[in-house]
Amino acid sequence: MLYDLVGQEANVHCLLFDYHQTHRIELEHGLIHCDRLKVQRSTMWLPMPKGSTLTDGKGTFVVPNRNAILLSHAVNFALAAEADYITMAVNKDDSANFPDCRLAFFDAFNKTLREAGLDMFVRTPYIDRSKSWIARLGDDMGVKRSDTWSCYGPGPVPCGVCLACKMREASLKV
Repeated sequence: MLYDLVGQEANVHCLLFDYHQTHRIELEHGLIHCDRLKVQRSTMWLPMPKGSTLTDGKGTFVVPNRNAILLSHAVNFALAAEADYITMAVNKDDSANFPDCRLAFFDAFNKTLREAGLDMFVRTPYIDRSKSWIARLGDDMGVKRSDTWSCYGPGPVPCGVCLACKMREASLKV
């Protein structure tokens, strides 16, 4: 999505979140792309959300309410920067496992922002797109897959067995 936004000549400021996730290596990959595209970037360190194997080791791979947590911080950041909107790269394939990646969630979140009197909204341009479609778009834009990270593991190489790895592998076959 970062390459897509830059290609559209959007004024982008990439906000990365470190919430003590097991796969913090994703932040390193994010920095690679921000630096490559010469995009402004900031990293926000947050307290560890509880209740997930990806954070405190309890529950499932779903971090409860993660996107609401991240978006609330992003809204504050964007408002302070006088941004017009926030863009998030959720996709159709994630909606099956992650309730906060569904259109209804973002519709409700945007309604909450309006009800709070905030001149801000969240865009989700890929919400009806598959991971396969997104992977092909990345290929078309010259994004090297070796510079991306999907695994829930800490690295340095993908585990190949977690849901994120399985979904990535499936997206590459289409």
